Amino acid sequence: MCDLVPVNPQKRYALAGQFLLKAKVHLNWSSVMKTLVKPLLAALLRAVAGLLLMAWAPLAFSQAERLALVVGNSSYPGAPLTNPKNDAKAMADLLRQAGFTVDQQMDTSQAQLTQAVARFGQAIKDPKVKFGLFYYAGHGLQQDWRNYLVPVSADIRTAEDVRKQTVDVSALLTYMEQAKGRNFLVILDACRDDPFAGGFKPSAAGLSQFDAPAGSLLAYATAPGKVAQDGIGANGLYTGNLLREFAVKGVRLEDAFKRVRLSVRIASNGQQVPWESTSLEEDVYLFPFERKKLSEAEQDQLLEQELLSWQKVRASSDITQLVNFIREYPSGSASELAQSRLSRLLNAQAVKEANQQQVVAANAMQQQIIRDSQESAQAARLQAEKAEAQRLAAERAEAARQQAQAAELARQEAARAEAARLAEQQAQAARLAEQQLKEAQALAARREAERLAAAQAQEQARLAVLAEQQQAAQREAQRLAQVREQERAQEQQRLAVLAEQAAVAAQVQAEQARAAAERVVREQTARQDALAKEQALAQARAQAAAEEKARQQAQVQAERLAQAQAAERAATAAAQAKEQAAAAAAQKALQERQAQAAQEAEKAQAARQEAQRQAQLQAEAVAAAQAREREAALQAQRAEQQRQAQAAAEAEKARVAQAELARLTAEKERAAQTLAALQSKPQPTSQPTAQPPVAQTLAATPYFKGYQEHQRSYQTGDFFNYQVIDVYTKASKPLNLQVTAVNMEADRVEYNGGEYVSDTMGNTTTNPRGGFSTPRQFYPAELFVGKKWQSAFKQARPNGITYTFRYDMKVVARETITVPAGTFDTFKIEARGFNLQLGARLERNIWVAPGVSGDIAHEIFVRLSNGAVEQNDRQELVTFRQAGPRTAGR
Repeated sequence: MCDLVPVNPQKRYALAGQFLLKAKVHLNWSSVMKTLVKPLLAALLRAVAGLLLMAWAPLAFSQAERLALVVGNSSYPGAPLTNPKNDAKAMADLLRQAGFTVDQQMDTSQAQLTQAVARFGQAIKDPKVKFGLFYYAGHGLQQDWRNYLVPVSADIRTAEDVRKQTVDVSALLTYMEQAKGRNFLVILDACRDDPFAGGFKPSAAGLSQFDAPAGSLLAYATAPGKVAQDGIGANGLYTGNLLREFAVKGVRLEDAFKRVRLSVRIASNGQQVPWESTSLEEDVYLFPFERKKLSEAEQDQLLEQELLSWQKVRASSDITQLVNFIREYPSGSASELAQSRLSRLLNAQAVKEANQQQVVAANAMQQQIIRDSQESAQAARLQAEKAEAQRLAAERAEAARQQAQAAELARQEAARAEAARLAEQQAQAARLAEQQLKEAQALAARREAERLAAAQAQEQARLAVLAEQQQAAQREAQRLAQVREQERAQEQQRLAVLAEQAAVAAQVQAEQARAAAERVVREQTARQDALAKEQALAQARAQAAAEEKARQQAQVQAERLAQAQAAERAATAAAQAKEQAAAAAAQKALQERQAQAAQEAEKAQAARQEAQRQAQLQAEAVAAAQAREREAALQAQRAEQQRQAQAAAEAEKARVAQAELARLTAEKERAAQTLAALQSKPQPTSQPTAQPPVAQTLAATPYFKGYQEHQRSYQTGDFFNYQVIDVYTKASKPLNLQVTAVNMEADRVEYNGGEYVSDTMGNTTTNPRGGFSTPRQFYPAELFVGKKWQSAFKQARPNGITYTFRYDMKVVARETITVPAGTFDTFKIEARGFNLQLGARLERNIWVAPGVSGDIAHEIFVRLSNGAVEQNDRQELVTFRQAGPRTAGR
């Protein structure tokens, strides 16, 4: 499962074997006299070779330009997942096809995951590495604004366990920050709900948001603080779309992620929206390919094609058409416009569905109230009938009680007479039983004393015989032990002599081998070096064979000694077992006699207890008769109390039924009023009249500068007053913009009677210099630091010249700025571009505040191709008035 080293293992070990062979040959050739220490040196050489192989592995890993660590954790004991193992395997296979060296880890423990991250972090520091990618699928959670990956070995029960048993993503980000000048991609498909099956509940759902480090892109399966779906197929919803888009060659990573985001959002009905944070400074492609630089004519043709496609769908309310357009142009000059319109349509659809659900719920509530009223009336009628039946039953029960009471009094009188007679009989029987018991006890005591005396004498004699037998057995065991000890000593002495003889023989053989080796060396000195080396190796093998033979002989002798010792231990154990069995038999016989005596004593005691029990039964019979009399009186009293309580309960039930009927009637009236209000409310058209949804807001964290949907709201009468300041001369002039018409269907907002026109995002479509082929896409559908997009458009000037503009746009910061209108928490947008016909360099800085439908500040800098500055202005908001939602200055 781990593909760290792409080097052929067989080739690697062959190289190591050649190294060892050369080392051994040099040793035998230079110093044949040291053959006795050869095994030790060979072991040392093997250890050195192992260290060399360990050192080569990370070296080969780091030599690759593209590295990837892929982790899939599925087999969680308490909360297993289906897709991560499939997701990780498919992702690893795709990355290998794209030229990555992949370390694939599945179902990792904390130690394995920590080591894999550290190994990857060290490898990406190599200057040769150009692209590092980390992919994780499995359980994840956030705590204290930090994200943690959960190993399959984790047993999380407390917040402290999170830090101790998981892996902090910050460790990976730290490695990335230390490795400058390269691109990184981190993909976390790790936001499943309830990762510990109810055992531990994180303080917040999903993962915490982070701004991407320089040169990186962070991708999450869903928005921060949300949870992702595990999926019902082989792959999860997020990774399944990711694999499909990644497999398309020649596509920028950022475009692939935009398509994934769109597909997941639509497939999950908006329940799951993937998230990215990027600080990439260049276009990055998963599959490398030679990118052709387009000419101006080709770029202009592509722009014309895109604008033509946008004109066909810009006013469409068909969600499918917008989705197809965004997939075709994920980073086009109208993609943010399409995203914004898609969001408006989806929000409108959600409002419409919510209104329909309210109407359905109100109708259902009305029907339920009617059913409840009918059921309450039926219940009240049944309750009255039940109360009447219970009253009649109570009267019948009272008459029966009085009859039973009279019968019980008569029975009690007869019982008292019978009890007196039985008491007299029992007293006579008790006296007779007591006399018989005393006589039986005296006779049993005499017999027991005689029997115990005889048994004691017999037992003493038997114990004496048994003691003598035990002493004899012990003496025999000691004698046998001495004999065995003498035999063992003799055998050990014999084996020592044999071992010494074997050692001497081995030494003689070794000396003979050594002498033969020396003789061979002296005789073969005139031969070539290669033949001398071969003879030396042959001598070494002969020496090793002699040593092996001596060792085997010694081992045979040792095995024989071990068998003799085992036989001796078995004989000793058998003798001890026999002695223990005899002692156990004697003990058992003694216990049986003691048990027989105990049984006879128990029989005598049982006879005494039986006589006492008979006397006690007679006394209890008298007491039972008296108790029955008292119980009869108590039952009569309880029956009366129960009848009174039942009557009170019936009265309370009737009161509760009346109160419930009144409550249901009141609810029916309120529901009828609600239904009437809903029915009188205008039904939503293709553009709902309901207020637009509040933009999604995410809580600030120490590592994230925030997120907002860019949704502006305009109404006729909204007013924005700016001062336009020339940066060089400091001269200023006013700019007033008043909304005079709003057409949501046409996505059109007019200012000052048509002097200026924009779309509902605030992008200008017409100004005093002329109209634009498509709105200037200066505002994104979403605001967060790192957001990048492009804007290309044409403007036909009154002089008949058409100019083409191209901008690269980026949200670069979250800033608090102060203008005459107040202090605002804003996102800063940088726009850098050109007027192609004039060759003019264009720079814009735009500050926008969510909730304010106009720019807070806007800087414009234009430098012509000859170096002259045509424009250098700063617009600042002075006052504004708007009816829609806003974030006022503070």
